[in-house]
Amino acid sequence: KQWYQRRVIEAIKDKRKRQRKRHKTQTSDNTAILKLPYINEATSRKFRDAVKHSGLPVKIVEKPGRRLKDLLTDSRPLDKAKCTNKNCRTCESLSPSLDNGDCMSRNTIYKITCTLDNCMETYGGETYRPLYHRFDEHYRSAANPTAKSYVDKPLAKHYRDKHPKYNGNPKLKLEIVDKGSSLIDRKIKEAKFLVHNKPSLNDKSELNNLTQFLVP
Repeated sequence: KQWYQRRVIEAIKDKRKRQRKRHKTQTSDNTAILKLPYINEATSRKFRDAVKHSGLPVKIVEKPGRRLKDLLTDSRPLDKAKCTNKNCRTCESLSPSLDNGDCMSRNTIYKITCTLDNCMETYGGETYRPLYHRFDEHYRSAANPTAKSYVDKPLAKHYRDKHPKYNGNPKLKLEIVDKGSSLIDRKIKEAKFLVHNKPSLNDKSELNNLTQFLVP
């Protein structure tokens, strides 16, 4: 009896190993995971059909959105997160003339301008996270342009090539140029911004990849 139980347990372990291996193969590094909120089956089917016909290596993962119950039980549902850092470099870099968001803003399309020595070269991007998370990454790469971890980053390349003798803090101006409601919406708006404004610090291959989100 004990021998039979051990055999059953080993068989279950082997089955789980095979399932994990199969799942890992299906979601390889070449496959992008696109997380979308579940709305209804008809909408989900349209998303799956669009990805299938695009031929892109994308796997859709649906997740439930916030329920009405969650919103109603939230003690302060309309409150927005506010910056509590008195020396927030993101808030200091945001253009004061544009009152369209702050460092805590999410789902943003943004533009960064290098103002060192009136350089004025620009970079455009998008992020789902609070803006300060993404801007801090850009700021650190510009502040450490020779670090191995930042060697291929656009602002690190810029400060390394255009301002090699400068050792101070990066001079960067930040603007929120638009906001999106979803990943696809952000990508479309980012692509439009890059096509129309042609920021000099964005890689050409990045622009080519984003144009797929624009309908001719």
